[in-house]
Amino acid sequence: MDLARWVGGLAIGLACATASVRAEELAVAPESLPAPPREGQTLILPESETPPPVALNRFLGSQSCGASNCHGNPNRENLVLSSYHFVMDRDPHQKAGLVLYNERSRNMVERLKLGVPAWKAKECLVCHSPGAVNAFDPSLVSALVRDGIGCESCHGGAEGWLAAHRSAEWKFPDIWSEERKTAAGFKTNKNLATRAHMCADCHVGSPGQQVDHDLIAAGHPRLNFEFAAYQALYPKHWRVSDDRARTPVAGGEASVRGSTFESTSWLVGQLVTADHELALLLNRAERSGKSGPELAQFDCYACHHELQDQSWRQVRTNSKLKPGEIGWGTWGLGLVESLPPAYSLLNAEQFQKDAALLRGHLQTLQARPDVIHSPATRMRAELQAALAKIPQQRYDAGSVQTVQDGLLKDRNELVQGGWDRTTQLYLATAALQNAGREARGLIGGTPGAEDASLLKVRQLLSFDPVSGAPRTFEITDSPRYRKGTPDEILRAFEEYLQTRPRVEAAVPADALPPVADQSPLLLPRQ
Repeated sequence: MDLARWVGGLAIGLACATASVRAEELAVAPESLPAPPREGQTLILPESETPPPVALNRFLGSQSCGASNCHGNPNRENLVLSSYHFVMDRDPHQKAGLVLYNERSRNMVERLKLGVPAWKAKECLVCHSPGAVNAFDPSLVSALVRDGIGCESCHGGAEGWLAAHRSAEWKFPDIWSEERKTAAGFKTNKNLATRAHMCADCHVGSPGQQVDHDLIAAGHPRLNFEFAAYQALYPKHWRVSDDRARTPVAGGEASVRGSTFESTSWLVGQLVTADHELALLLNRAERSGKSGPELAQFDCYACHHELQDQSWRQVRTNSKLKPGEIGWGTWGLGLVESLPPAYSLLNAEQFQKDAALLRGHLQTLQARPDVIHSPATRMRAELQAALAKIPQQRYDAGSVQTVQDGLLKDRNELVQGGWDRTTQLYLATAALQNAGREARGLIGGTPGAEDASLLKVRQLLSFDPVSGAPRTFEITDSPRYRKGTPDEILRAFEEYLQTRPRVEAAVPADALPPVADQSPLLLPRQ
């Protein structure tokens, strides 16, 4: 079994626990669907205050990529030449349009009083079927809605580049340079930051397309995006070896074909997700005229929890928040503030200062737009500057483990911070564990004792459905139904540290944090 996919599966399974549509909801019987737009019928979309971002070119549909002499070779022997079939066979994104016809979507638009079906609502199409938003040819609308997140959603509307892409000249960079392809609307997505931003536009949100508290209250799953975890399990239709070749190990021996692709992906995902979180905050403050922050960006379980004295939230005694205050950015900001400057490439002191200032304003739900602007803008500038430096950075297995040590040193505080913070720590531990092996050239292999410890953490963080709940209303995203206590989770992390093999860092001692100190195993009690 491929170890990266195994641990990645742990991560993605947990991250998707409250963020994905159930598989049975994707398998919608054709006869149960409302009639899609007829050929020649214009798709009427409701007006919106903020127009969503659309591709520069019109979408022509994934079928335009699926010819047998393009990317639709039916033999499936070449990953690139048969990529259309690999996407159609395995990629859940191509079902994203179909869910707009199911019962959950019908109930959501009724609760939100949108006035149109989900498959006509711009608020839904902008992420579930972006080609339909930009469809100027009415005859293509039906196909584009059912296309879901097709080829052009990631590679750009094909109108401006499809003919050139089919020509022999496309393969010659002196004729079709990367800059010329980009100008034509084509997206290569080789750069990890570009790829992560593209994913985060929908999986985190961006101005004009956000899963806000209204959508969640209406029935949309909460978004818990973790780029490295999602990418680890994502069915690939490109050569992963090319990704690994672009992230070589620092000072690695020629005989060891190591890479730090996993750790670089995790770092990029952390920075990009935080950038989108801040962009959403600034957009709401500056453009929408709303005085308060969006509730979806806060810790959900600060409000959605039991009020009994012995509930998990009530017994946390080291929380920095007072009763009535709620944590902002508990998922979206991830662990960026906890990363060492040498690894994250941030001005950590200034970033942490601005983050603390911003949280102080936001946690009371009374922040004014003018006090949000300065710290949030500085934080975004730091994040974007760090992302620009990443392609030039090189790490090794030891330095990756040292970063992991630095995060696990704070495990007591993070676990006390709630489900979001604990889950982020688990996902980071899994990604960096994969990265350490990958850096030593151990791409596959049999899971070891340390992986069993990670599996235990995942199981303790998972949710159970409510016993006897109606089929149409399963509660799987409340801490009340979480399997493990904070004490048990800390014990599992302790077990992981004891079973994990040590790797020496080949970087200066003052460049990254020292090996982790042992934090208290049990949470303090009153």
